[in-house]
Amino acid sequence: MFGIDHTVPNMVHAYMIHGPVYGARATRVDVGGAKSRPGVIDVLTVPSGVAIVAEKYWQARAAAVDLKIAWDKAHVSNLDSTELATAMRTYTNGGASIVDKGNAGKAIKGAEAKVSAVYEAPYLAHAPLEPQNAIALVTGSRAEIWAPTQSPTITQAFVSEAIGIDFDDVKVHVLTAGGGFGRRAIADVCAEAAVISKRVKRPVKVIWTRESDMTQAYYRPVFAVHATGGVKQGKIAGAKIHCVSQSIPLSSTKLFGAALSGLPGPIRRRVIDAALAMFSTNSFGDIFATEGIGNTPYEFGSYEVAASPVQTKLPVAFWRAVGNSVTGFAMESFIDELRVAAKQDPFAFRRAMLPEKSKQRRVLDALEKLSTWSTPPAQGIGRGVARHFAFETERSGRWRRSRWSTAGSASSASTAWSTAASPSTPTSCAPRWKAASSSACPRRSIRRSRW
Repeated sequence: MFGIDHTVPNMVHAYMIHGPVYGARATRVDVGGAKSRPGVIDVLTVPSGVAIVAEKYWQARAAAVDLKIAWDKAHVSNLDSTELATAMRTYTNGGASIVDKGNAGKAIKGAEAKVSAVYEAPYLAHAPLEPQNAIALVTGSRAEIWAPTQSPTITQAFVSEAIGIDFDDVKVHVLTAGGGFGRRAIADVCAEAAVISKRVKRPVKVIWTRESDMTQAYYRPVFAVHATGGVKQGKIAGAKIHCVSQSIPLSSTKLFGAALSGLPGPIRRRVIDAALAMFSTNSFGDIFATEGIGNTPYEFGSYEVAASPVQTKLPVAFWRAVGNSVTGFAMESFIDELRVAAKQDPFAFRRAMLPEKSKQRRVLDALEKLSTWSTPPAQGIGRGVARHFAFETERSGRWRRSRWSTAGSASSASTAWSTAASPSTPTSCAPRWKAASSSACPRRSIRRSRW
């Protein structure tokens, strides 16, 4: 049973209507005939939107058509993702240094072939299968929450702040989540349910629509990874990577503060202010934006990594693997472009840069054997290799892709082998999955320029 399935005695339901963009507030609400509909208890304006409270969920949802709501423009109404991507793509200033080994600039200048590329990733909502939901019961100066939360502590902080009670007076029951990926560490839906419960004086269950789950998200940061490198005598001579990304710490002050709720108020504020000052001045690089690149196991003779924060009013937060979900794509794409320039085999090129007797080499060797890489592919079949190390686990995969045309249309299919090794399997590698997928596979956006 998941959070969305849970019930408590005497519970009512609230259907939330959020603004068309994140942070929009209702400036005028015409309830029309909503309150006269069967089962409807009340229509409430709350900080995050408008709530229709009814005995049953579908009664509340049906009443929503009667409402006419005017919204303000919100802080993000003028944010243009296309303009932002262009600005990040063309950004040429330097950033905070993460890695500075050798002399990458000199090494690239003396290379036989050079590659310059920008790898991009957009804002991305978590979109778990189970939308955001919570049940709240506020009685006097105490609150009880039932929710599929990833952080009971942060839930206590969000709820206590929303209804003005002490942190320790919020009791949280953690329910099974239908996917979280970092989104359920943020307890905005729990705060909503508590605000409504306090006003109607009954337990309230809130279930967001999929639309709200998308527009009210704490997104994965937008990225532009600038990469420049050169090859000489079949090897990488030097590489420079600059990660331009919206900063999670700077964009999630409320979440950051909630995570430190165990500290006394004055101390907590000082810690937050000090940390934000360091991030806002880029005193040290963004570890979330560069993980998987700054700590790559590849051994380069000359290597530079830098980071620059981008700030908008749209909130961002941890998304599953945090930076690795983007940096793995960027790093391996760049390595393969350099490999093509060096005219080397994908396995041999990577193996030469990995430490001898390392977990990474063992996984790569196992993959090469399992995927029968030595057998040339049939005509019309393309194939590729990628690997990445994150959270003490090494994973690599081989993909095959084919294309064919029927009745004037092109189709494609791909298969993949993957192997992995983690601390629990330090000396052996086994195939984790082999799967086929259709042309509906998600594709990464990449724009690159060559010298």
